[in-house]
Amino acid sequence: MPVFYSPEGNPEIWAQKPDGYLTPEEWERAHPAPEPEPEPLETVKARKLASIDAETSAAILAGFECEATPPDTGTPELLHFSYDGFDQQNFADAAVSMQLAAAAGGAIPTSTPWNAYRGHTADSKGELVILQLTAETFVPIYAAALQHKAAKMAEGGQRKAAVVAAKTVGEVEAI
Repeated sequence: MPVFYSPEGNPEIWAQKPDGYLTPEEWERAHPAPEPEPEPLETVKARKLASIDAETSAAILAGFECEATPPDTGTPELLHFSYDGFDQQNFADAAVSMQLAAAAGGAIPTSTPWNAYRGHTADSKGELVILQLTAETFVPIYAAALQHKAAKMAEGGQRKAAVVAAKTVGEVEAI
């Protein structure tokens, strides 16, 4: 048996449509669901700021490219360096070690092995290349790591400033 809506909106089962009653489709057309309330601008901004923070962190942790000379080729090439949380600490530790090595009179190593990757893509780490870095060869890579992080943070900061300055939800969504 089909369902029909009474003029008061009550669904009822009838063999045939009574006068003044509506089919479910007719009822829906005559009584559309109210439009949802738009989200407050501050809620949209807060969600966008959190998204920018997450995207900035992901971009930093994804690593960076820097030229180095692998011992297997002896030729400078662009290699990928990991910069996850663990490797950020390794960079800091190596930098301190390189600084202290000169003053330690041989008690601290003056070089360190370092992993890099040839042919890195978003889907593959690539081929492992183990570098033997001295203070001289480490410093440019460490500088590239710091520049990578600073650039990603600056980019995120610019996007966050644009969110704060936005006057409409549309402006926020366009960032």
